Amino acid sequence: MPKTSVQTLGGAALWVIVVVLSLLAPNAPAVGHGLSPAPAGSVVSPASHSGETGQLRVRVRGVASGRVIVRGPQRYKRLLHRTKLLRGLRPGNYRIRTRRVEVSGAWVRPARSTRLRRVKSGMRARVTARYLQLNRPVQAPAPLPSQSPDPTPDPVGETVSLCDATIVPAELGRIDDSRLPEISGMTVSAADADRLWVHNDRNNPARLTAIDRSGRVQAQFSIRGAPGTDWEDLAAGSALLDDSDHLYVADIGDNGADRDFITVHRVPEPRVGVTGSTIEDVETMTLRYPGRSLDAEALLIDPQTGDLVILTRAEHTALIFSSAWAPGEATLTLRGEIAHVGPVTAADVSADGTELLLRRSPGSKHTTLYWRNAAAEPVWERLLEPADCRLPDPSASMSEAIAFARDGSGYLTVDEGLGRPITAYRR
Repeated sequence: MPKTSVQTLGGAALWVIVVVLSLLAPNAPAVGHGLSPAPAGSVVSPASHSGETGQLRVRVRGVASGRVIVRGPQRYKRLLHRTKLLRGLRPGNYRIRTRRVEVSGAWVRPARSTRLRRVKSGMRARVTARYLQLNRPVQAPAPLPSQSPDPTPDPVGETVSLCDATIVPAELGRIDDSRLPEISGMTVSAADADRLWVHNDRNNPARLTAIDRSGRVQAQFSIRGAPGTDWEDLAAGSALLDDSDHLYVADIGDNGADRDFITVHRVPEPRVGVTGSTIEDVETMTLRYPGRSLDAEALLIDPQTGDLVILTRAEHTALIFSSAWAPGEATLTLRGEIAHVGPVTAADVSADGTELLLRRSPGSKHTTLYWRNAAAEPVWERLLEPADCRLPDPSASMSEAIAFARDGSGYLTVDEGLGRPITAYRR
C-alpha cells in the first residue's frame, strides 16, 4: 500500500476513535471544536485529570536565577527562572533540581542541587532553590544591541545579604538622659537618617522621643488620647506606599495576658522643634485576638500592602497575626507560628521590603534572626519559613529595639538602661 494511503487510513481510524470516545463521554472535548493541542514540550496541568490537587511554591533565591527544574508524577516537568507558585499539581513527590548558572563570566553553583517535596491534596508545599551569594553584588552584562533588557530584572544581588556580609559593630553613643531609662521601641526617621525615634517601656511616661545617633535627646512628644498602657514597639510607614512620613506606635504589651484589646496609633512624623508638644493628628486602631489575650512586643508594617504584622512573645513559639490598616476596631488574623524561636522582643523590615530582622530575648549568643525577602512575599508569609541565618551579637546586648538603617548599610540596636550603647551593625 502506498505511504499516503497508510496516512489517510491512520487519520480516519483516529477520527473514528475520537467520535466513539465522544459518544461514551459527552462532556469530553472533541477534535475540531476550537481547542488547540498543547504545543510540544508543554505540560498539561494535572488538574484536568483529578479534582485532588495541591500547590507548590518554588522560591528561587540568590545572585542568579534560572535553571530550576521541577519534576513530578505523570512525567510532570517545569523549568523555572524565578519564584513561582505551581498550582493544580497531582499529589505525590516532586523533585526540584537547581543547576549551576553563569553570571558575568563566573559560574555560580547552587547551595543544594536537589530537593524533594511532598505535595498533598488541598495543601501548599514550599521549597527554596538557593544559589550561593557572592561577596559582592554581581552586575549582569549589558545586553547586545539586538537584545532587549529584561523588563523585570531580578532584585536579588543589589544588596549583599547580611548572612554573607562581614558585619562590623560600632558604638555610636550612649543613652545618658534620665528621660529614657528603658527604651523598648525604635525606628529611623524618614526625614533625617541620623535621627532615631524611640519610646520607653511600660511604667514610664508614654512619649515619642527624637534622639540623634549619639543618644542626645532632640525633642519629646505626647500623643493626644494615647496615654499608653504598654508601648512596646515603633515602626515607620511604607515608603513604597508613600506612607514613610508616618509612625506607628504599638501599644501591644500584655504581661498578664488580661487586656481586652490592644491598640496601634498612627501619627505623622513630628517636626522636631519644641519639647513638650502634643501630637493632635492621630489615628487609632483597636485590635483583638481571635482567642485569648496575648503578650506581644514586635510590630512590622508590610511595605507592599501597609498591613500590620504582630509577633507575640512567649517562651518558645511566636504566633504571627496580621490585619489591614483601617482606623477603628478589628480582629487580628492568625497566620501561623515561628516555632522554637524564644521570646520575640522586636522586629523590623527594610524600607524596600527585601530584608527582615527579628530580635529575640537576650540569653543566646545569636539573638537576631535574618530573612532575605527579594521575592517581595507578604511579610507574614516569609516569616513562616526558616530564617536564612542567625546574626551573632558580639556585644551580648540587652536590646529590645532594632531598626534597619535607611541607607541600607545595616541595622541599629539600642540597649535598655542608662549608660547603655547605641550600636550600628554595618555590612
